[in-house]
Amino acid sequence: DIADVIMTNFQDCTGSWSRPFLTSIPFLLRFRQCWVQYKATGEEKNLLNCLKYFSSLPVIWVSAFSHHYPKAASDHLQTAWMVAVTFNSFYSFMWDVIMDWGLCMNNSKHFLLRNHLVYNMVPIQPNLKDGDSREKSQNRDA
Repeated sequence: DIADVIMTNFQDCTGSWSRPFLTSIPFLLRFRQCWVQYKATGEEKNLLNCLKYFSSLPVIWVSAFSHHYPKAASDHLQTAWMVAVTFNSFYSFMWDVIMDWGLCMNNSKHFLLRNHLVYNMVPIQPNLKDGDSREKSQNRDA
């Protein structure tokens, strides 16, 4: 049965060291792209972008080590994993918000937004004044 073959191979793959290798490939490819871009342009932002992708590797490999050697997984290893996860998550989030989305820029003419907006700013105006809302609620009760 094909389902049995797939499940057997899936279990073999998830229990082996191939899992962290395969998981690391996209991050290594993006790291290399950023590194090549840095070497070509010399722009520091590309080097900082390398750090974003490189910071995912300790998360992957410490997790794999803990999975394969559960008796060796100490409090120190758990702490190292937590530091790696926290750094990677925070750094990646901030990179996306500031560099990719262009938000939270100090010199933007739109508060916490980027200079070029895709949509026009629409001022929020309430439809009812305080007196109008009280009158409508009183009319509903009557």
